[in-house]
Amino acid sequence: MDILNKAIAFRFKRFICIFILLIFSCSTDAKNDFIYLCDYISSMEEKETFTSNNLEENYLDIQTHIDSSVTYGPEIREAFFGVSAVDPEKKYLTFKKVAEIVTNAEWSCEPLERFFITTRAFE
Repeated sequence: MDILNKAIAFRFKRFICIFILLIFSCSTDAKNDFIYLCDYISSMEEKETFTSNNLEENYLDIQTHIDSSVTYGPEIREAFFGVSAVDPEKKYLTFKKVAEIVTNAEWSCEPLERFFITTRAFE
């Protein structure tokens, strides 16, 4: 149990560090990055492969897309990977809050919200 607590504490500390990094590393392109990610996930929903049967595969597809894309700045990468340390019930709200802080504007993404809801199954 002690190892589990250490792992949880590490993930939480990592998330806090990433969150602070995001706050202080805002870029003018960050707003577009969050829009592009939402559009990408929306386009994934239209594919037949984007189903509840492929949750982990869908997550890895998004992760690979973010990692391999030169479009996204560090804010979007850190925000997406940072929420992995957050309670599954709060992932979307946390990501949304980070997006709003980084872009200094209101932000929402229904496809991402639906995605985080479906990924709770394999958390």
